[in-house]
Amino acid sequence: MSIVRKLQRVLLVLWAGSLWALGAWVSPTLFSMQGDRHLAGLLTGRLLAIETYLGVAVSLLALLLPGRGRFGWATSPSSCWGSTPGRCAPSWSWRTPRAASQG
Repeated sequence: MSIVRKLQRVLLVLWAGSLWALGAWVSPTLFSMQGDRHLAGLLTGRLLAIETYLGVAVSLLALLLPGRGRFGWATSPSSCWGSTPGRCAPSWSWRTPRAASQG
């Protein structure tokens, strides 16, 4: 596995972890410690907006990296042009490549 792919996985895990931390600890703490609930809601909304931008950035990075077809859609969109309609139906597989090749 390349360094770029490992870095992308680390970024994905960090983003998912920050989203869980925001939802499980930061937002409840803001609402319990802040006297003004409106302000706590504004702060939480701003943090969630930042998380949204981070999620879009991590998603775009994942789409731009090579080798993303290792898991996921079995057919690429470019192989569907001019073929029969049933051939382009996506087949989603969560199995690893080794498990997929074994059966």
